[in-house]
Amino acid sequence: MASIEWEDATGYHTLTSNWPEGPARRFAGWSPTVKPIGPAKVALGTGRRYQYQFRRDHLTAFEMPGLIPSQFAEYLAFRVHALAGCDFYVICDDADANIYTCRLAPETEPELTMTDPQQLEYTMAVTVKNTANEPMLCNYRG
Repeated sequence: MASIEWEDATGYHTLTSNWPEGPARRFAGWSPTVKPIGPAKVALGTGRRYQYQFRRDHLTAFEMPGLIPSQFAEYLAFRVHALAGCDFYVICDDADANIYTCRLAPETEPELTMTDPQQLEYTMAVTVKNTANEPMLCNYRG
């Protein structure tokens, strides 16, 4: 099952969807991207963009659906851990068994939204940065 895992002073934590086993427990909306970091300018004559790159941040945005109120303590612990700039693991549970060590993407925060008021289900949306200099791919084929 797809999950976010981390360790802090209180122990090892796991945040995962409360939905039954299977494809529903995967991350939703997995959207990898790369962001060059450094000053950029646009040439007046040609309109061409130039940038000096200090580094490239490999990011992805995704959602974890199916959270329920009994998981709020874990969600809040994750939020505190992530906002402190600490590392955590994103376990994709995909065909390639991808696991990434991540931090929150700069200037982002995890967000919790109620998606099913009748079942009291929530979805967490988060954008993360891979601590390794490589793209974050998630292969949910089949």
